[in-house]
Amino acid sequence: MKSFYVRIVLTTFTVMIVSSLLAFFMSNGYYQLYLKPANDAAIMDMAEEIQQYAENEEGGADGDYFSHVGHLGYQLVLYHEDGNTSQYGSPFRDDDLPDEEIEHVLAGGQYHGVFEQSAGLFVT
Repeated sequence: MKSFYVRIVLTTFTVMIVSSLLAFFMSNGYYQLYLKPANDAAIMDMAEEIQQYAENEEGGADGDYFSHVGHLGYQLVLYHEDGNTSQYGSPFRDDDLPDEEIEHVLAGGQYHGVFEQSAGLFVT
């Protein structure tokens, strides 16, 4: 009798572990294929709106505006042409943006931080 109960418990745990691993990899794959590009597009839309507001506002946008955007949950770093930076919102976990990307953005280009982030197993 004991072996029957042991087999049921082991089978239950095996099914739970296999199901958890399968769900983990499937949800991670779904994020990488579908949600990550959608998140990047939404963030880029917001960044373009912020840029348009800053450029069209008389006298330019000030730190209060960028602080407000940071309080909405966005993380902003403004790279000034003189080499100084201003950061708004919570600090970045990884803030070592390559100099080539900074120069690219200062020249009018865009940086897609979410989309260019390497794919990892643990997506938060």
